[in-house]
Formats: sequence, C-alpha cells, structure tokens
Amino acid sequence: MNDVTYKQSAGTVWRNPNRPWQLSLIGYFCVIVGYFGVILKIPTSAPLFVSTEFLRKFNPSFPEQHYGAVEYVYALTTVLVGTIVSFIAIAGGIGVLKLRAWGRKCVIIYASAAIVMTLVKCVWTATHFEAEVARIVAATTQTTQPIEPADPEAVRRSRATVLFFGTISQLVAPAAMLTILRRRPIREAFPS
Repeated sequence: MNDVTYKQSAGTVWRNPNRPWQLSLIGYFCVIVGYFGVILKIPTSAPLFVSTEFLRKFNPSFPEQHYGAVEYVYALTTVLVGTIVSFIAIAGGIGVLKLRAWGRKCVIIYASAAIVMTLVKCVWTATHFEAEVARIVAATTQTTQPIEPADPEAVRRSRATVLFFGTISQLVAPAAMLTILRRRPIREAFPS
C-alpha cells in the first residue's frame, strides 16, 4: 500500500486509488449480485406464501410448487438462506470497496456459501431429475394454451445441459473470488 494516506468519505468509496483493481471488481460484483439476489427473491418466493391456484389465474401453465413437506422445506430454506447470503454479499462488497478487513471476511463467507449452495442445488436437482422432467411434460400437456406437449427426451437433454453449465457457471465466480482474496498482495491491501 502507498505511503500516501487516503481519507475516505461517502462519495469516494467508489474511486479509491489505493485499491487494487481486483478488489474493485469483486466489490462491485458482490454489491450487484447481492442486490439482485435480494430483489429476485421476492417473486421467486411467491409460490411459497401464495396459493398455486391464485398464481394460475395469471398464468395457467404455472407449475404446482407444493409437492410435499420435504420439497417445501427445501424451497423455503433456499429462499431464506439465499436472502441472507445476498445481504452478506452486499455488505462484503461495500466493505471490500472501502478496504475493510470485515468486508474481505464477508466476501469469503459469501463465496464459500455460494459454492456450498450451488453444490447442494446440484445434488438436489440430480436426485429429483426425473420427477422434474415429468412435471414439465405434464405441465405442457395440461395447459389450456395452444402449445405442443414437450418431448420427454428433449426436456431431459435440456435439463441436463442447464444442470451442467449452470453448476459450472455458478462455481466460477465464487472460486475466483476465494483465490484472489487469499493472495498475499490482496490481503496486504486491507489495513490490519
């Protein structure tokens, strides 16, 4: 770090000359991803709190969400944990942009939680793969909309592709953040 002290004010957190560009990238990424994570939890959690019949009034092909107690608990846990992790990402991103040690710790927690959540989601999706394919095919055959029923084999290929590439893409950014934040020059950018 430079010998020049840099006093941060509310407006200068975004343009700190002492901050390595990697930390700027990580900070902005965490703030943006955390913000969208919180905002997008509202519509995705609606089926957990509103009846499916109510939602089908607006979209007749809306899938049945409440399969059973285990699936409901999994979905609710995913939404709650995802919201908490999103807030941690926002706090960590701001802390990293301000070069605070707690910000670095929050981003490490966020990245680790994102990796664990992605792996849990991957295992969950893989174990419920055939049920998901059957649900999608059933939803396209039961709708009143003029659409062709889905081909089960095409749905299977599509879901497998999404599972593979989705998992890989969701692991890349958190793994890169953990790698960058553990490098010595980056660690030394944070005052003790």
